[in-house]
Amino acid sequence: MRGAALFESIVPVSLRTRVRESIVRRTWRRWESRLPPRDSAEHGVRWCEEREKLYERYGCLRCPKPDIARLAELRGRHAGKRIFIMGNGPSLNRTPLEKLKDEFTFGVNRVHLLFDRIDWRPTFYTVVDWRVGGDCAREINALSGMIFFFPERFRGLLREGDDVYWYWHGPAERPGEGRFSPDMTRGIRGAGSVTGSAIQIAYHLGFDPIYLIGVDASYQVLPTVVQSGPDKFRDGIGLRLESTRDDDPNHFDPRYFGKGRKWHNPNVPRMIQGYQNCRQGMDARNRRIYNATVGGQLEVFERVEFNSLF
Repeated sequence: MRGAALFESIVPVSLRTRVRESIVRRTWRRWESRLPPRDSAEHGVRWCEEREKLYERYGCLRCPKPDIARLAELRGRHAGKRIFIMGNGPSLNRTPLEKLKDEFTFGVNRVHLLFDRIDWRPTFYTVVDWRVGGDCAREINALSGMIFFFPERFRGLLREGDDVYWYWHGPAERPGEGRFSPDMTRGIRGAGSVTGSAIQIAYHLGFDPIYLIGVDASYQVLPTVVQSGPDKFRDGIGLRLESTRDDDPNHFDPRYFGKGRKWHNPNVPRMIQGYQNCRQGMDARNRRIYNATVGGQLEVFERVEFNSLF
């Protein structure tokens, strides 16, 4: 029996996990020393590229116990209240966002490009994509006035603070635990999109119902976008994308993934599967989720007309 197989056969799973994560953290400290300076423009992207390699090799890091305890304190805190989870699709430009000023809201990724148009801030915020987190780290770290939920994968790149909660963002499915996580202390399941992660966080916080807005679920990759990497999803598009102009048609602002911005091929079928997993998870627990997006292509959830909610 080979050494690795022997190790797994005689060492308990909990101990194997601790050993593996110790190896990851030690390895990361060596790798991190070779990265560009923290104040350089390329630091965040390189940081995430190297960190992702470790995750692909060893698996995800779980949060330390103090962070898990903080998440446990949030469970059900907003039970019975409603929340609006904001995708960043172009339909936001046709949504009367002023009506959300006194509502619980959840923003994601580059939602801050919207802040010059509104006089309120989302209640909560998260980011999960390796490319977006690395490329936008400096602007994310400058944000305030929200409660931030950051995946453990970004610890050391994104800032700490009393307004920051760390959580474990794991694979789409773990044996025996399904594809939807009702308990953040056990990690969030990959859902094909950042809004899928936000849905699981909102569930943990107790919100019911959940309304989605700005989730258009349709994308196009323009010829002005430089493609690289493998055709991972077999749709003729490279995995890694970089825009060369401020001409993003997929979001509320053409600068969103504009000139010089790095992003991933938006795999819509995977997103739809993630939303289906979220709906099944919500339905199984008698919790409600609706799509209040103005238009768009997402038909997984029952639709409601946004203005009828006020």
